[in-house]
Amino acid sequence: MKLKNLPNQGFVQVKARRLPHYDYSNDGAYALCICAQDRRREHFLDLPELKEILIQEWEKLPRRYSNAFIDIIVIMPDHLHSILLLDSAHSEKRTSVSNIVCGYKSNVTRRWRNLLTANKNEDETLKEVWQMSFYEHIIRQENDLEAQRNYMRNNPIKAQLEPIQNYVYNDHQCPYDSCEHIPFPE
Repeated sequence: MKLKNLPNQGFVQVKARRLPHYDYSNDGAYALCICAQDRRREHFLDLPELKEILIQEWEKLPRRYSNAFIDIIVIMPDHLHSILLLDSAHSEKRTSVSNIVCGYKSNVTRRWRNLLTANKNEDETLKEVWQMSFYEHIIRQENDLEAQRNYMRNNPIKAQLEPIQNYVYNDHQCPYDSCEHIPFPE
């Protein structure tokens, strides 16, 4: 367990979410869930400028990280889902899932705060975008990949958000001709 120092609260134990001996820079597919700070529902959908930044920064990931590809992204009111594909065959440098998500969260936060400053918005509650960590699932086979895609696509429907095209982006932009080329871990 890690110890985190929270202001005015001392140290608290934070449960590790990652597999202890797994290399998250390994080639493969990863299902991700990244949550808004305090799961505030007003963040992602009621603030169209923030939603646009979320999409733009996610679409930039393959240019920033040459081993990263986006399969699908779904933006919900208080979180986003995505499938991130890592393939070092297209890159000299391997980057881990954590580094990619950290870079993404940092870039979104920086752009969002710059926009708030430019608009002279001093609402402190809007400045924090993200929860501290994120959730991931290592996709190990093709049927798992399809199950994750379907879960993500159906998430807006389950939450009764319509029309669905307002929430699902980059649906199945996999760089591979078929799933058989995705390097699933053993």
